[in-house]
Amino acid sequence: MMLANQSLRFFTSILLLASSACASGGSSNLPSAGSSVTREPSSAVCEATQTGLEPIDSAELIELCLLVNQTRQAAGLQPLTLEARRSHVAQLHAGDMASQNFFSHNSLDGRTPFDRLTDAGIRYMTAGENIALGQSSAASVLNSWMRSEGHRANILNPQFKRLGLGADSQRWVQVFTD
Repeated sequence: MMLANQSLRFFTSILLLASSACASGGSSNLPSAGSSVTREPSSAVCEATQTGLEPIDSAELIELCLLVNQTRQAAGLQPLTLEARRSHVAQLHAGDMASQNFFSHNSLDGRTPFDRLTDAGIRYMTAGENIALGQSSAASVLNSWMRSEGHRANILNPQFKRLGLGADSQRWVQVFTD
């Protein structure tokens, strides 16, 4: 989990703990997700908007988007829109971690999630990233993230409106922006 805004210093201190929890499947005691609503998630928001990049064609990533939006809607939040540019950033980081055999929010060249978003020309006021290692399905990675306070906070952050998803060799990446 990583978040950029006024709370960056606080969240940086729990970054390693949250990443470790996802890698090991750790859990924590969390408060209730909030009030529930009966709206059905729209699959349209999980079809990546096109900006000249390859479409999101992974059924597993589309399922993850749907599960994330079901979780958000159960908490009374608006669904996130899956976007190709953000997914491209997430996929490149997942592929980089897989090909170079590492697991971290920061790339081996020192770039942060926020550097990668900026380098891709994505403007934002608030951004976050969740990463996970070892889960074999969309349902299992979402379950791991929801058991981690920091990752859960990103998924349920009402400021986030857009989502990017990537996966490679059981390395999962979510990129969130306003």
